Amino acid sequence: MEWVVIISVLVLIALSLMRVNVIFAIIVAAEVAGLLTGLSLIETTNLLISGMGGLADRERHNVGRDFAKGPVSQSTHPI
Repeated sequence: MEWVVIISVLVLIALSLMRVNVIFAIIVAAEVAGLLTGLSLIETTNLLISGMGGLADRERHNVGRDFAKGPVSQSTHPI
């Protein structure tokens, strides 16, 4: 089973070297690992989402709320 991790990391490195978006590369590497372990694409995706502990759904709502507030000012820390 260790070979699955190695292949997944190699996929992640290859995608990173090809200048693919990091989040997309992580998702693809996770999907590859899930498929190599015998899970279906749907099972792998559900496992990936459940592993986020609900953070993905919470962040989606926060982005909408923050967007409604308007532009964010630069740092308020004194220099």
